[in-house]
Amino acid sequence: MNHKEELKHLNSLSSNLKKIRKAKKLTQADCGVDERTIRRIENENFNPSYLTLVQIAHGLDVKLSELLDF
Repeated sequence: MNHKEELKHLNSLSSNLKKIRKAKKLTQADCGVDERTIRRIENENFNPSYLTLVQIAHGLDVKLSELLDF
């Protein structure tokens, strides 16, 4: 995967996370991991690990596939 494709995936993850979080009326602090981590993901400044994504999905009460639906 080239850098451009990686950025596209990070952008999609960021958009999905923000959309789900706002639809559930949750703050960044309510997402199951450190607020700074959520902020960095939403600003496309961080490529989270699988376990971090699992924790976020659990915090949002969604399936991991919903975060990665792109």
